[in-house]
Amino acid sequence: MSSSLFRQIFLCISSLVLLCSGDVPSAAGAPSTRAMMRERRNKLQTMEFLNAHNTARVASGASHLRWDQGLARFANDWAKQRKSDCKMTHSGGPHGENIFWYQRSVNWTPKRVVATWVDESLHYDRTTNSCGAGKMCGHYTQIIWRTTTAVGCARVKCDNELGFLVESRKCLSTVAEQPPSSPSPPPPGSSPVDGVKKPASEGRLYGKFSGFSKHTLRSDVMNILEGCNVTSDDLKFSYMRGGNLNPAGVYVQFPSRSSYDSAMRAIAKKGRLYRLERATQSQWDPIVPYEGKVIALHGLPPNAIIEDIDRFLSGCLFHPGSIQFLTIQGLGSPKRVALVRFTSQTQAMNAYITKNRNFLLNQRITLQVLQ
Repeated sequence: MSSSLFRQIFLCISSLVLLCSGDVPSAAGAPSTRAMMRERRNKLQTMEFLNAHNTARVASGASHLRWDQGLARFANDWAKQRKSDCKMTHSGGPHGENIFWYQRSVNWTPKRVVATWVDESLHYDRTTNSCGAGKMCGHYTQIIWRTTTAVGCARVKCDNELGFLVESRKCLSTVAEQPPSSPSPPPPGSSPVDGVKKPASEGRLYGKFSGFSKHTLRSDVMNILEGCNVTSDDLKFSYMRGGNLNPAGVYVQFPSRSSYDSAMRAIAKKGRLYRLERATQSQWDPIVPYEGKVIALHGLPPNAIIEDIDRFLSGCLFHPGSIQFLTIQGLGSPKRVALVRFTSQTQAMNAYITKNRNFLLNQRITLQVLQ
């Protein structure tokens, strides 16, 4: 990258800290306009750091953190000591800490910095409390430990246009560090949380169920298959990447031939609206279900970025760092769609109810809950 670009380092210590430098007061002794603007900016940055940490903790089943100004000062002091070389070196102090470096060529907001740390959740195995082989997950675990009680962060501009350092410090209780009891959801397109395929059992059959609309839910399919000895876990929705992400079909895992025959009879009673045909396990296995926790945002303007999606979904509990942009081929020109994974089916449905058909950058956005 060009040497003319600025770089920054964020240091987080389970608390959020912002760098503030003094301003010369006005002649009347009141703070200058510049000082007041800086104070306001720092307060907003502090809240964004804190909210980003707490959003990740809620998604992980942990309690909220409080902001600790002492941790923030500690983070600020240590980040300043690294101004000359901008190296991400840990202080060796009594607190847990995360450090982040970035260049100003990218708009690294506090929320986006924390989301980068939280993305390491994909490499964290809660059953063994360890990272995947050759993977890093320590920044994520620093955020979600149940015994963490406070956080403070600081951002410092390094010398000689080296960038910015961000430090985050965390205050732990005297109890041993423990991960939360419930796993956080992976981002769209990743493997299921358990990462384990169900073993094939003798007599199991697979079918492809078609004839559904864009907004069909799992409960709609289950109502049709009532009495067929299948559960919601036996359904996988496959979506077309063209058009409007309409379901290409719903793949069903039947425990027996009699269960499959019962489904055929139930569908026959619906007339020609639906169709069930045989499928194979090789068609079933690759499909990763969205489980009703992923929402697709349709109608995005071409210049929409991640921060715009964040603002649009303000107040909703979704997985930090999970926003993905797709380009799908519509009837005319290609369309941009964003996929966002929420912390639960309930939160996804709440977002659909409260945000559907709202405006983003003066364009009306429609939401679709993926199953």
